[in-house]
Amino acid sequence: MKIELVTPHYATHPGVIERHVQRLAHGLARRGAAIEVLTHERERRRRLTLDDDGVIVRRFANGAGTARIVAPALWEHLRRRAATYDVIHLHGAHAGLCLAIAQA
Repeated sequence: MKIELVTPHYATHPGVIERHVQRLAHGLARRGAAIEVLTHERERRRRLTLDDDGVIVRRFANGAGTARIVAPALWEHLRRRAATYDVIHLHGAHAGLCLAIAQA
């Protein structure tokens, strides 16, 4: 099963939601799911990393120095690749992320 987890922050801000998403991603990966995490980043470059347990983390620069908007590249990634995932799961209450997923 291919699962996309979308979160405003991942492993860079040690908040409750971020730790929850990280534990969820690694737990699902250890059970055989292919996991990708999409998240914002303040820097202006896109980064792709491979976490422990094979979790792919895609960080998209939001261009405004804040995670309160949807990074254009994150939105585009969702739009282009949504059909390739079995499940897309949003973590957080950011209306922009909800809209991006709904449109995808």
